[in-house]
Amino acid sequence: MPTWIERMFRRECIRRLSAWAAVVLLTALTLTANLRYARNFLYGPFPVTGHELNKITDPHSTERYFVQVKGSKVVDTGLQEIEVQTRNGVEENRKVSSGYYALLVGDRYLIVKSSKPISETASGELVLLSGDIFDRMRSSVGSQRLHQDFYLLMLQANGFRENGFAAIGLAVVILMGVLFFARPVWLRLKDLSRHPAFQRIKSWGEIQSTSMESENEFKTSVRYKASGFRVADRYAFINHFFTFNLFRFHDLAWAYKLVTQRRVNFIPVGKTYTAVLVFKVDDMLQYAATRAPWAIFGYSDQLKAHLKKNPAEFYAQSEARRDKLSAK
Repeated sequence: MPTWIERMFRRECIRRLSAWAAVVLLTALTLTANLRYARNFLYGPFPVTGHELNKITDPHSTERYFVQVKGSKVVDTGLQEIEVQTRNGVEENRKVSSGYYALLVGDRYLIVKSSKPISETASGELVLLSGDIFDRMRSSVGSQRLHQDFYLLMLQANGFRENGFAAIGLAVVILMGVLFFARPVWLRLKDLSRHPAFQRIKSWGEIQSTSMESENEFKTSVRYKASGFRVADRYAFINHFFTFNLFRFHDLAWAYKLVTQRRVNFIPVGKTYTAVLVFKVDDMLQYAATRAPWAIFGYSDQLKAHLKKNPAEFYAQSEARRDKLSAK
């Protein structure tokens, strides 16, 4: 029968794998829901003629909507899309983000929306002519001529593949996450001896007795508790939703209180803890000092630099102080 420590580590692994499985499933569902876009992204743009454009009444239902058209004449309609930048409701800047061009394809004109002037060959996403552009064109050329001389479609020539490249980047990140994070968790679930924290705990001695002692303290002898962190008589526990860990006071070498100053526009507005948390943190450190008097309490940059530069010497000095106190 698995020990309590083994069950806690298995719970950690299962929760992490469940989260990764949810991410992968959501990614797969998103891809499945966008297969039409994926096919157009991979195999488009598809060349279309004026005859084929005449047959398209709803580009949202046509299979190939990322298209390339070749025309014989380009006309600047003079219509523009203006991007206005404001701050606190006051206009600061404006610029032309797109222009609308009429491209003669076959015997009719196709409206092309583009951020730069187009040539007689254009590619992009085929959509229905937007209502505001339709109204402007109708007021300019008349309803009868609009229906006779123009396709009621529009080619958006701006960045069709941008979302696809973003999706590929996200998929690569998820794949790397599965390889470097989910896969090790799966291996640990199959064999807990791969878990570095479990290996460290096993080095303390017989795992069954360690598990019974720590489980009893976790459930009945918690002295201080805050934000997933529990302090008991001989052990300290980290017990978050995705993380479990166990430490002995016997191994404690250094402890200090971390205070973070919050600032808004470089103006101090307070600290990140409340008075209750300060009281708990102080008491935890005081309690830790009684359980591990050989440890160093208090923070300094010199101590941090020493630990980073020569951790073996730092821990050796701590063990020497512990042995000296034990010999008394």
